[in-house]
Amino acid sequence: MKRVLIFGLVFCILFLPIVTMAASFSDVDYYHWAYDNIEKTSDVGVFGGYEDGTFQPEKYVSFLEIFSIIQRMSNPSSEDLQRANSLYGDVSNQYNISQWARSGIEYSLYKNILYESEIKAASESGILTDVPVGDSDFPSREQIAVFFGRFLEVAPDFDHSGLEYDDIDTIGNAIANDLSVSDYLSPLVDLGIFEGQGSEGLFEPTRPFRRAEMAKIVDSSLEYLSENDEENLE
Repeated sequence: MKRVLIFGLVFCILFLPIVTMAASFSDVDYYHWAYDNIEKTSDVGVFGGYEDGTFQPEKYVSFLEIFSIIQRMSNPSSEDLQRANSLYGDVSNQYNISQWARSGIEYSLYKNILYESEIKAASESGILTDVPVGDSDFPSREQIAVFFGRFLEVAPDFDHSGLEYDDIDTIGNAIANDLSVSDYLSPLVDLGIFEGQGSEGLFEPTRPFRRAEMAKIVDSSLEYLSENDEENLE
């Protein structure tokens, strides 16, 4: 009888976290391909869901959201945020950045993850908005690759042999310099942040990222940052 009780207790202990985690978002079940990534990034408070209890994995990620995510991943000090605001608060004012997104934009400008020329381009193209509607109101995959390359401080790599996208010739250049987006993508692929084969062989540089895809990128980036920190401590 004791064995049965012990087995039952162990069974409950093993499966309770899974049940609890699976219930975190009503629209993400345990079998979703990005389930682990979504749970991990939301558990650490970097990339969560909505007040109605959903994650909306198929929804696209907005320009302003990207830099709020990057700020949370960076976990900057209050001094850094104050410094960023003192230097770039006027940029937020100039482009009417909403209050919730200001610190992310200002911090990213401060850390050279984002440049003022890219803010201007985002404003002109219509993606600097709180309420994106159509696909053209969201940042493209190639833009986000550039931002993450700068955020992770990976050196651009001009060897693109690891990029096996059938549409590699359609990938453009970064707005703020003459580097190809592929130069940023190569090290990100080497680190496992981005997939070298893309979706069905395509990178689709102008398509936005869905929230589930972003959760995977964020999770992989956090793992890379954690491993990097551990190496620096050794």
